[in-house]
Amino acid sequence: MRGMAGASLLMQIVSFVPLALALCLCLMRADVLPGGWRLAHAIENRYVAKARERAWHGLDRLEQIRAAQRSTPEGAVLWIGSSTVEMFPVRQHWPRTPHLNAGIAATRADHLARLLPQLLPPLPLGGVVVIAGTADRLALPRAPEQAAAAAERLLDALRRALPTTPIVVVGPLPEREPAEGAADTRAEVQTLRAQLRAAAAERGLAFVDPAQDPLVDEQFRLRRECSVDEVHLSPMGYAHLARMITAVEGPVGALLRP
Repeated sequence: MRGMAGASLLMQIVSFVPLALALCLCLMRADVLPGGWRLAHAIENRYVAKARERAWHGLDRLEQIRAAQRSTPEGAVLWIGSSTVEMFPVRQHWPRTPHLNAGIAATRADHLARLLPQLLPPLPLGGVVVIAGTADRLALPRAPEQAAAAAERLLDALRRALPTTPIVVVGPLPEREPAEGAADTRAEVQTLRAQLRAAAAERGLAFVDPAQDPLVDEQFRLRRECSVDEVHLSPMGYAHLARMITAVEGPVGALLRP
């Protein structure tokens, strides 16, 4: 009898385990249990966690951009793009020119176009520099035409919002030498590069092609000394890119030159 009673009690306890686990997960996600978020992150899908992290980062960046807009003077240069723009030390390279850095890491061109009303400062701009397309290419492997089309939609949205403001389009960079077994994306970058150059020409926009020496080697790879990882620039890389943008012909280049 005692054995049967013990087995019955054990079965009852086991039956409550799924419910208890579900309750614990809910409490962890609500951060009610101590250390709940840390444990939830350890067991939830890594992709979901990364997407949430990017979403929170995007919201934080929008708040930073809105705060910066209040002190952005007339005639400033607006920078639009994803991580390359967000991490660009523009004030270090052009200390005499006012800037509004509206870069948001891991943000694709169509999303930037939708966010455009929130990114534009209230006062007239002196120019715009757009570095877009790479985030889309990385998100859409083997589809550089789609990445270029998204970047073109961003350019069109900018032109509608700023019909007379000079715009500079900066082309994409190839990746650093990939790890063994990784896909070779150089042909995709070349396709995106050509289509963005053509899109800029069709719209009468200045184009800067950074995919050349000294940023890129003879194998069409981002130089190791110019990068901190496969796609992001080092301080040396940003210095080279800044010189290329400064040299561009037209109003934006003139505004950036000392």
